[in-house]
Amino acid sequence: MRIYSIKPIDFINHRAQMPLRAEDLLDENVFEDVWLPSGDDPETDIFHLLEQNRLSR
Repeated sequence: MRIYSIKPIDFINHRAQMPLRAEDLLDENVFEDVWLPSGDDPETDIFHLLEQNRLSR
């Protein structure tokens, strides 16, 4: 599954800031297809990304 957006990717402090909507994360296939290996828990991974400030609310 690919996520398309009309917003461009921004670079802030030498880090890519990609536009992402909350409803994009509601689809379980996003986790399976994009960045989680099999056996991982999406909720735990999102929690860790929030802790590391790699994902904002």
